[in-house]
This record gives sequence, structure tokens and C-alpha cells, in this order.
Amino acid sequence: MSIVEAIRALRDPAVKAGLLRANDGGEFESRFREHLARHRFGQVWKDQYPAETHAAVKAYAQGFVSAGPIRNISPRWDRHFMHSPYGSQQYPDFLLFVPGVVIPVETKYLRGRRGTPMWNGGIPREHGLYVIAAAGAEDLAFFLGGDVVSREDAQTLEQGIQRMGQIVAETNSAMTHQSYGFQLYYRRTYAQGRQHNPEAILDFLTNAEREELEDRALDYLNEITTTPTAAGA
Repeated sequence: MSIVEAIRALRDPAVKAGLLRANDGGEFESRFREHLARHRFGQVWKDQYPAETHAAVKAYAQGFVSAGPIRNISPRWDRHFMHSPYGSQQYPDFLLFVPGVVIPVETKYLRGRRGTPMWNGGIPREHGLYVIAAAGAEDLAFFLGGDVVSREDAQTLEQGIQRMGQIVAETNSAMTHQSYGFQLYYRRTYAQGRQHNPEAILDFLTNAEREELEDRALDYLNEITTTPTAAGA
């Protein structure tokens, strides 16, 4: 069984039902881990990975703009996964190791009916795979990050984040005289909304382009796993 088959199986109603029996995000991740195991993916742990390589993969996986997929330099890990490779609160939830390539996977579990997750400090990464599940809707969808946030948009958003950080730093540096310590507090945060685009798609489950996004994700996985030499560093 291949990674393409494992992800395509998420379209199966029975598979969806099993995953969506989860009571929270942590349990959903556990069920997703079991799903990978059923598709003959073995679990590995970060202490089995050379520290230097692990740090390099982290820097590449968590970057908002990257030149290409992550190259898998561990030939013996050709059908494996690592859960919470950098901690439970950091992207991604999983690293999937297949011949030539490492694929980051992020899951978003929602209790309601809407397929609009909280993004907090991270927008979808270009080469990351995202699985959005809503228990209330009894449904889940998947897509590639770069298909919903282009490289150009990611760069523009990142530039805006940097400018905001500079403004906060400059403002706070002028508060050295403030006897009670009042200052600006800034946190990198992203959100979906229609304030600037009334036609923006917010719900990934009711999205009219959903099937196309899923097909493109499967095509991408098939391409990078059958031609791994195309992967980036």
C-alpha cells in the first residue's frame, strides 16, 4: 500500500466514520495514527533520527516558503511516520517518510459542523498535507497547503507579519518611561475571513472546489513519490 492509497482512503465513508468517532483533536490524531498503521506504515520516534538531520527537517518543514518537497535522506525509512515530531503544539502533527520524500501532515479536528479551523500562528505550508475533520458534519476533507495559499500570498502575509512586529518593537521602545509597564502585545496570528474578499471560501467541507483540491493533492503525492529526485533539499 502506498501513501497515495492511504490518503485516498480518507474518502471512504467507513474510514471517515472510524476517524470521526474521536472525541477531541488528540484522539483524532491517535485514530489517524492507527489509519496509517493499517496501511502498513510503521511508527518511528525522533530519538531514532540524527539530531542534526531532525533540526534541518524541522526548519524546512516549518518554513512558510520553501523551494520544494523535503528530501528523505533515510533510505531505511521508506514507509514510516513520526507523530508530534516537534511537540504537540507545533507543526506538523505527522511526518510521513516515503522513498525520497518526507511529507508533513497537519490535522485539524472540529467539534461543530463547519470546516473552518483555527490557524493561530501558522498558515497552510506550501508542501504540507492538511486533513480537516468536523465531527458535527460527519465529514473530513484534505488538501495541499500550496493549493489554498500560494507562495506569493504566503510571502505577502509574512512581510506583513514582519512589519507589524517592527511597529510593535518601535512603539514599545518608546515606552521606557512608562511607570506601570504598559506596552503593545503582539502575537503572530492568521485567520480566514471575508473582510477583504466577500467571495472568500471559508469552509473546506462545503467548498465547491473540494474534490478538485483532493484530486490535486493525490496527484502531487503520486508525482513526488514516483519521481523522488524532484524533491528539494
